[in-house]
Amino acid sequence: MNRILTKHFFEKQIFQDKRYPSWQQKKDLAIKIIEEFSQLEKTRINPDSPEESFFFWRQSGKEHGCHSGIIETRVENMRKDILPENRLFRRVRPKKIIVPETSNETAALLAALSATAQNAKYISDSMAECTEIHQWILNKKSENNTQEILEVFPHLLNYNGLLVLHIQQAYERIHTSYNTTADLKSFLSLAVLLDENCWLSVEDSNLKGLLIFKKKLGNRGVKRVADTNEQLSMEELLAWPLIRWMKSNGDPENVQVDIYKSNKTDPHILCIGEKQSRGNMYLIFYSYSISCGNSSLQAIEVFFKSFSVLGIPIPLQLKKIHDFLSIKLWKTLSSTISVTVQRLISKIIDYEQSLED
Repeated sequence: MNRILTKHFFEKQIFQDKRYPSWQQKKDLAIKIIEEFSQLEKTRINPDSPEESFFFWRQSGKEHGCHSGIIETRVENMRKDILPENRLFRRVRPKKIIVPETSNETAALLAALSATAQNAKYISDSMAECTEIHQWILNKKSENNTQEILEVFPHLLNYNGLLVLHIQQAYERIHTSYNTTADLKSFLSLAVLLDENCWLSVEDSNLKGLLIFKKKLGNRGVKRVADTNEQLSMEELLAWPLIRWMKSNGDPENVQVDIYKSNKTDPHILCIGEKQSRGNMYLIFYSYSISCGNSSLQAIEVFFKSFSVLGIPIPLQLKKIHDFLSIKLWKTLSSTISVTVQRLISKIIDYEQSLED
């Protein structure tokens, strides 16, 4: 019976839809079995366990650990029949990177070059030649990864308006599966269809779309991370881990931002101007800042791609929105353990298919 039911409910989901059943789905099936065959209540593991525990018991009654029950066992066995290339979670062996000797010489010359228009093409080409060095530093996963990368590639931090070009090129070199047809603006506009009455006071449509997606992915723990003396509205509080506004006090912006980043706050997008209005955008990565001008699209794209390019750990509050964009838009990530992200991706896919029909 267990084999028949798990096949009926989960086979298509696992093999065709390429989605693993959640613990809630497996628990619901176990409860249905007990409801239909009440005599099976006697199969419970022990007197204190749930009636359905023989079929599925979440974490075996503990706060942490693996699930148990014959439904869980059968689903695990079904996953083993999936071809390795189709599995959601694959153990990838780290590729050994060999750095050519000529790359070290090129990198040394590159770091010494000034960011001028005459050097633009040479710097771009040289950074491509030094990809192995970049990947080698990233694979080290040391606490000083970002500092080491910027010492070798200082032009990633700022390059007279060509910042997006260098971050984008480096991102594509790191992620060979990158979706080159990705349209960030069109993708963010889909968010308004999910909740057109949300974030009405945010002037920039791109930021509004990003915040709607962020809200749909959950806001657990937001109150704990909003460490500020300012009086924030609920919307500003929800936006705090991702986007913050700072009113200009008349000082030059670069001085103001330097003072702000000295606090070494968690990575986020900073907009100079009245709350929820348009303004010049800066990316704050602890003690580093990147100027993105008044382009919100540029700020959003560079912000999320910089985590990979600069080797910056992704804050917990941004993990879901980062995974969401990486999987659905840029296709540089194949899967996520977040059920919320999986559901939102499925919702967007269903909507896109309905448009095609």
